[in-house]
Amino acid sequence: MMVRTAETRKNPRIDVRLSAEVFLGRNPVTTTTRNLSPGGVCLEGVTFPEGTPLRIALFLVIDGVEDSIRAPLEMRGHAAWSSPSDGEQPALLGMRFEGLTPVETAGLLEFLKVVQE
Repeated sequence: MMVRTAETRKNPRIDVRLSAEVFLGRNPVTTTTRNLSPGGVCLEGVTFPEGTPLRIALFLVIDGVEDSIRAPLEMRGHAAWSSPSDGEQPALLGMRFEGLTPVETAGLLEFLKVVQE
């Protein structure tokens, strides 16, 4: 079994804390990102069964406050993996993006560029 490291990943992860809303159907769950890449996102404090279809809205945060000018970045995907809280670490969810349109992909790349500045 091959262990995936930062060097072998197709999409490098950017450590970034953003506000996020994950939607299972119409019900939003507010959470925070741990990292983000063009292929997916790691979320803290939430879990869903592997394969669960999800929608997500990511909110740019500047100096601890959500940016009211930039619209949230909305995408679709599914729960790729999850791990429950162990009492010391929060629950984690890996969401893989899928079916992104060229406009959504461009928006995600622009979002990644902004959060790295």
